[in-house]
Amino acid sequence: TQPPLLGFYGSGDNAVELRHAKVTEQGVDYSRPPARTVRHAAPGVPDAARELSAGEAEFFPLFPWNITSDAAFFTEDSGKMYREMAECGLTLAGFVDAGALDAVHAAGLKAYVFDMDLRRDWRNFDPAAAAAAAEAAVRKTADHPAAIGYYLADEPGAAAFAGLAQLKDRLKELDPERGFYINLYPNYAPPEVLGAESYPAYLEQYIAALEPTTFGYDFYGLPAEVSDPLRQGYWENLRDARLASLEHDIPFWTVTMSTAHFKHRVPSQGDLNFEVFSALAYGAKGIGYYTFFNVPIGNYREAPLNQFGDRSATFDKLRYVNKIVDVWAPVLNRLRSDLVYHLPADEPGAEPPPENSLIADIRNELTTRVLVGEFTQRFTGERYVMIVNRDMENSQYLGGVEWRRPPAQIDLIHSYHPDRMLPFDGEFLWLAPGQGLLLKVTFP
Repeated sequence: TQPPLLGFYGSGDNAVELRHAKVTEQGVDYSRPPARTVRHAAPGVPDAARELSAGEAEFFPLFPWNITSDAAFFTEDSGKMYREMAECGLTLAGFVDAGALDAVHAAGLKAYVFDMDLRRDWRNFDPAAAAAAAEAAVRKTADHPAAIGYYLADEPGAAAFAGLAQLKDRLKELDPERGFYINLYPNYAPPEVLGAESYPAYLEQYIAALEPTTFGYDFYGLPAEVSDPLRQGYWENLRDARLASLEHDIPFWTVTMSTAHFKHRVPSQGDLNFEVFSALAYGAKGIGYYTFFNVPIGNYREAPLNQFGDRSATFDKLRYVNKIVDVWAPVLNRLRSDLVYHLPADEPGAEPPPENSLIADIRNELTTRVLVGEFTQRFTGERYVMIVNRDMENSQYLGGVEWRRPPAQIDLIHSYHPDRMLPFDGEFLWLAPGQGLLLKVTFP
């Protein structure tokens, strides 16, 4: 008997099945033929013995994709920018100079240290110079409590991975308690830019070379064209990141779009909801925003903080969704992704529910287009379901959920108050544009 199907890794003729490991009386069987399996248990089976500490459970990475030394408008009060980040519900301050760590800490945030000397010519890598830069960066950081790691590169091709790995190794030798962050390309970068034959191959090469404890990528998916509200490849990028995450048991982060630029539109509340909740439904464990403050060039506009350091309308929209993630964080941080599917699977990259899904369909008199993510609580085996409205402009009604087997109880996790449950019925069956909801589902 084949273990339950998770999805497919890769696409087209090169796709291979990815299945859960088999669970036997002797425990989890990690044998791989005939398909690749993930290194954890099947749905409903716990896979971790040590519970999270309160700090681990409550901290969910929400961060700006900004190098904060670029923010020239806060020269008189350098701490104001970080206080504004905290007010907006961010938990990481992005990539900061070591000299700003005191201000970051005072705002209650963490950060990755940005040091220009760590940015190298990766094609002509000089190990000695990189080692010296690593030593200088660690001295500047000086065990600061706000620093969680070092920002190393943005969108490197595979040719840079060997040099980045050497730099990472040296930093790890000098500062073993901290990690690193590298922002990877999205899947719309062509193979000659990725330096790999496919996007899954690019992710595999990165993970093999850098051995990260988490990995992340950016995808700016909100084009201005009304006829095509979502950039092609969005679902495939989430799928490939999720499956690489499951295959290697490494959390993935994604950087979404919060600032209009080039041919991208000004994000609405529905857009921001959609970007965040769709990533969470695929199992993302960190969300970044490009950008938090406007860079003073071109047509960049309507970032949460504009070019003068003032709040735009986007600020409150972003704060709204961040506050929901903060309420959910103790639940999200304990969840393991089991399945993701679309009802209906009516667009490129959308996948229908497999035969082992909890939900078979949603049928009512209205048109319903949703994304469903299924999860297992890693420490207890409890089951959770996230349902996301795929429509960024219109509300959706969730009456008529067809469960493959009737639940004994369905609890709606409150979006605005921690530790509260609500009934999944009546007016709670409505989803705002792009909104997600989280259910705890108990079976007999």
